Amino acid sequence: MSSAQKSFVKRTPPLKGKWPQKRNPIRLNEFLTCYQRMASSDPSEFTTEYLDLPASDISRCKVANTESNKKKNRFKNILPYDDCRVKLNSSLDGSDYINASYIQGVFKGVVNERLYIATQGPLEHTIPDFWQMIWEQNSPVIVMLTNPIEKRKVKCAQYWPEQGTYRDVQVMKLQGVEENVEPFYVARKIKMIKGNEWRTLMHYQFTSWDDKATLETAMPIWQVLDEIGQELQHKDLQGSLTIHCSAGIGRTGTFIALAVLRSLLFHASEVNVYNIVFDMRTRRMSMVQIEEQYKFIYESLVIWYLLKQTSFRVSGFRRDMKDWWRNVKTAQRKRTEDEFRLLGFICPPKRCRTTQAGELPENRDKNRFPNLIPVDEHRPLLMTKPPYDSNPNNYINACFHHSFQKKNAFLATQSPLNTTVGAFWSLIVDYNVCSIVEFTDQNQKVYRTISFPLQTVVPLYLSLSRLKPEKYCPLPGYEINYGLFSVICTTSKDSQHRILQRRLTLHSKQKGTREMKIFSVDGRQTQDDLAQSITTVANNVQEWQRDTGNGPIVVHCQNGVGLSGCFMAIYSAIDRLNAQHMIDVFTTVRKLRETRPQVVDSLERYMMIYEALNAYLIHTEQSYSNFHDF
Repeated sequence: MSSAQKSFVKRTPPLKGKWPQKRNPIRLNEFLTCYQRMASSDPSEFTTEYLDLPASDISRCKVANTESNKKKNRFKNILPYDDCRVKLNSSLDGSDYINASYIQGVFKGVVNERLYIATQGPLEHTIPDFWQMIWEQNSPVIVMLTNPIEKRKVKCAQYWPEQGTYRDVQVMKLQGVEENVEPFYVARKIKMIKGNEWRTLMHYQFTSWDDKATLETAMPIWQVLDEIGQELQHKDLQGSLTIHCSAGIGRTGTFIALAVLRSLLFHASEVNVYNIVFDMRTRRMSMVQIEEQYKFIYESLVIWYLLKQTSFRVSGFRRDMKDWWRNVKTAQRKRTEDEFRLLGFICPPKRCRTTQAGELPENRDKNRFPNLIPVDEHRPLLMTKPPYDSNPNNYINACFHHSFQKKNAFLATQSPLNTTVGAFWSLIVDYNVCSIVEFTDQNQKVYRTISFPLQTVVPLYLSLSRLKPEKYCPLPGYEINYGLFSVICTTSKDSQHRILQRRLTLHSKQKGTREMKIFSVDGRQTQDDLAQSITTVANNVQEWQRDTGNGPIVVHCQNGVGLSGCFMAIYSAIDRLNAQHMIDVFTTVRKLRETRPQVVDSLERYMMIYEALNAYLIHTEQSYSNFHDF
């Protein structure tokens, strides 16, 4: 145990009553395997640890519960402990009370019992007290982890001045000096003026972290901590860093825990998430509010310890990729291999997730591969009775996936079997699909005579043709009638990069008529050419989606996870790139695997995502020349 960690243990306040015993630390060389064991256990060891953390002790909150102070609390059940609360030296009403607590941390390798102040988001009438605390505690940084309004609920008063304006908060005047908008947060420089004295501080407001939730990735937290470190590296820190969300416990606790644990990792050969959160909860109730946040701390530390960074600005990514092409043995290529291996550890199949529907006897023959069955909670339910199905029900081997900007943006599925063509079209009808992306392989040709679904189910052990996808689209100028709906292929044309586009008209007795497109990609190409084809299709699909109502995109390949996964990852990564000018393949695939762990099923396909994004940037290089500073 490092001296900093030992100091952490020694400085824990004396506890009253019976508290859970602290846990042994994890050695860093065992951190990854330990995380995998905890994630795959049933019940999850994260759950066990989290439930063992200290509960709130309202008996330690006598000052916060006095009648004159109750109105200063945003939530009546989130209060500071008397022995750890921040006390004001002066205030407008003469009280020393503010809903804020000291939390210990590590700065430049030294434990500081008052390094952080965890506090609630100010109420309108507590804004003067908040700024008085900032001044008295000599706080050089405020980190705000909430938006003022979330889901139409007020989470925090706007207590800061806009850029280029002044604001009087009674106890002082404030000036908004600078403002820099980053993808995940806004960085502001604020000047405080009190009489003849003035100071400046940095204000970081996170803009995409919802209440009682986690971020998609911890990279914004690491970026802000790095900026704070650079700001303070040549300074002798005299005050506390102020961190708040709305209640000052969930997102605030998660941020502080990650900051403390990363600081300790610089000086230690072991890690102890449980003990750090335990210590925080002895100083402020309910720090790290939900189990999901507790697991996020573990996962984020594992990723940071092994990879350090997963998000890249456009200019840095292009530079690294140029080096990659020159030498396939570069550190960048090895790093990509490390990323893919780590995904296998942090995205294991969860035992608590069931696949009961796909394993039912009547549905087994509807799965091309018995080991690739969708999780029940993420599979779509068919509402239209599938035609030509000898045993119709609501099951299809398909799974919802989110894109970067939209929930349930994709429906990834296996290419239809001859017994599931009707179910495939029912899926299209039920979920208002207007875009289908299909990947053909060496055993499949795009044009061939349509073969109608068999009405007799062929046993798996007799049918080698199950490995060959069944064609479901009529030839140009032809129509297939399925009873409740019919499909006509109106046009078909080849485009560049071995892509075939077909336009269809779907007539449904229940849902009317709509136009659709099928984008067929030849899967027999080299990896470089395939990467270019997928990038082109992603752009074409985005344009078509904007014109047709933006319903879910159906993506299918032979198994529903390989090339389908690549397409979804590339599509989502391009969305992120256009919105944030950032590239994060690791996080993109990790989020897809939360729904189905097998998505992007090989290192070659994972690398192809990088190649596709590189091809996309080369194609749009002129557009991105304006982003050379990103």
